[in-house]
Amino acid sequence: MGDLRFLADAYEVEDVQRALLKISDKYSGEIKNVEEGGARYLTVTIRALDDSLEAPNSVLRNFEIEVQDQALRRKIKKETEQQRNLILAHTFSHLTGSNDE
Repeated sequence: MGDLRFLADAYEVEDVQRALLKISDKYSGEIKNVEEGGARYLTVTIRALDDSLEAPNSVLRNFEIEVQDQALRRKIKKETEQQRNLILAHTFSHLTGSNDE
């Protein structure tokens, strides 16, 4: 079993949930919102699905990296949303035109 904390101002619950999905074949996680010293944290407790497994430090480190990766993906998705929509609109614009001949 292992615990990790993420600053709630920097990470969203969805980031942690997506990272948990990546390890859900062997581990489960519990996410809690915790306030401490005026700061809010997402605390994640990771448990092995099989009692014979433990959450070694390497799993915790890789999980932390995955949460950071998911947060970055979310930010990039948000920042590039308009451009992606323009590209899609342009790509499919010929399909919405009238074919009156």
